[in-house]
Amino acid sequence: MIENDFLIYGKSSAIAPEFILLLNEKFKTVLSEDVLWDINLVINELMQNSVDHSTAERYFIYAGISEKHFEFGILDMGVTIPAKLETKYQCNSDEEYLEKVFEKGVGTRRDRAGGFGLYYLFENIKDLKGRLVVLSRNAQVRKNFGTRNYKTSKLKYKLTGTWCMASIPLE
Repeated sequence: MIENDFLIYGKSSAIAPEFILLLNEKFKTVLSEDVLWDINLVINELMQNSVDHSTAERYFIYAGISEKHFEFGILDMGVTIPAKLETKYQCNSDEEYLEKVFEKGVGTRRDRAGGFGLYYLFENIKDLKGRLVVLSRNAQVRKNFGTRNYKTSKLKYKLTGTWCMASIPLE
């Protein structure tokens, strides 16, 4: 779906480079080339993770302008982040598992260090002074890198899959 200031796209079992092309064309007059590059990297990493790690049959991507922010994210109904990490790490709660993904080198690969994609994804959003919300299984992490306001909490209802949503200020 393509609206005036928003794109919503569903994809099955593969990354969607066509979404990146649509995003670049639609928002090239609103976002600088450097900001678009960072957003492209983040969205590409999220798509790759949905396909490779969540094993979701399909996922949904969105991007667009809401008030004075550019918002984007991905929603999948696959294996959750805590479920993937508990195969390699021992944490006491889903909140701890979600906090763990912000550590450099944390991932689900057993033979070598992983987690560089998510780590750098979060660093890109941090550099843009954006906000990030990750919901997965029974927990959520909310990070506002512009105000340094961070919150991790339990969800009221269990979520199937992972939702990762970001917002950056339009300045």
